[in-house]
Amino acid sequence: MEGYPEIFVIHTHRHSKIANGEFWHSDVSCDEEPPLGTMLQLHLLPSIGGDTLFANMYQAKA
Repeated sequence: MEGYPEIFVIHTHRHSKIANGEFWHSDVSCDEEPPLGTMLQLHLLPSIGGDTLFANMYQAKA
């Protein structure tokens, strides 16, 4: 985002050929040094599914 180098914006729409994070985490939480926090804003959701699970990756690495 212009003027905010610490913000990583991902924008897709129905005609996007590629969805960033389609097969992995788009919020770069998989990086060796993940960000302090992330936010995801969705405008259109499926009626079922989409459950999100959380795990402590520092404990998983140990």
